[in-house]
Amino acid sequence: MTYTSTWARWGRRTMWAAATLGIVAGVLLAASVVIPARSSSLSAGRIGVRIERGTVEAVWATHDVTWTTNRWSMSASGRKAAVMNWSDSAWRPNLKTARMIVGGSAGSGTLITLDAAYVPLWPWVVGPLGIAGMLWWRLPRMLEAGSCAACGYDIRGIRGEKCPECGGIIARWMAKWGMRLPWGGRACARAALDTVRA
Repeated sequence: MTYTSTWARWGRRTMWAAATLGIVAGVLLAASVVIPARSSSLSAGRIGVRIERGTVEAVWATHDVTWTTNRWSMSASGRKAAVMNWSDSAWRPNLKTARMIVGGSAGSGTLITLDAAYVPLWPWVVGPLGIAGMLWWRLPRMLEAGSCAACGYDIRGIRGEKCPECGGIIARWMAKWGMRLPWGGRACARAALDTVRA
């Protein structure tokens, strides 16, 4: 197995993984715009997650949390407390912390802390889909050692000067060592071979 075929195999795997991640993030992004915030929240004990307006909000607190209408609610010492947090930016991730004392004065109450992480979804759509698109465009332009520059046919062991598949002229150095084609891909190789023929 050559270096190029190994690179191409891992490139295809990476391409499909990136495309899957980008599509899943895109579905979440679309759902966050369409589905109301109340139905797109999930909490279990001291941890809660909510998706709204293209941002994932993950919270963790010192007491059990639940999402109600427009705030995170907690209870401590038999009393309820509510915290309203929001992201500083829809373009970059950020962290917020809220602290309050419930059930008495400063010395006798219970301290409640709520930490929230806000992660926008758009980079998780654009980044992986951009990587998948670049790999989709680039991978077919990789030429393995021993293959025709014009059509990709395996030409190892062929004695003639022409490819039996497409009739292109065989460059012996390319058949022996292979070539990673530049961004122009197989079209550049065809143009180079056409100039050699003339």
